[in-house]
Amino acid sequence: MAEEGDREAAKNPRGSISGDSAGDAAGEAARLILEVYRQRLALAESGRKPDRVVLSRAHYDVIREYHLRLGTLPQGLDYIDRYRIFDLEICIDDVELPTVE
Repeated sequence: MAEEGDREAAKNPRGSISGDSAGDAAGEAARLILEVYRQRLALAESGRKPDRVVLSRAHYDVIREYHLRLGTLPQGLDYIDRYRIFDLEICIDDVELPTVE
C-alpha cells in the first residue's frame, strides 16, 4: 500500500494547490497579488480611488511568506509591506477572495 502512495506522490511532485510546497505557495501568492492588482486597476479605471484590500488570514499569510522569501526593495520601491499592498491598506476578514474597496 505504501508503494501506491509513493507512486501517486510521484505523479504530482508539486503537491496540492493549498501550498504544500514552496512552489505552490509562490504560485498562489502570485495569483492573489495579481487579483488585487486587477481589482485595483478596474476601480481606478472606473474613476474610483480604492484605499483598502480585504484578505482572509490565510491569504495574508501566503502573501506575507512569499514577500519575506523574495526580500524587500529599497524604501519607496516595494509594493508590498506588512500593512499595505499596492498602497492599499490590508484588512483581515473572513472572505473567500481578495476584495479591493
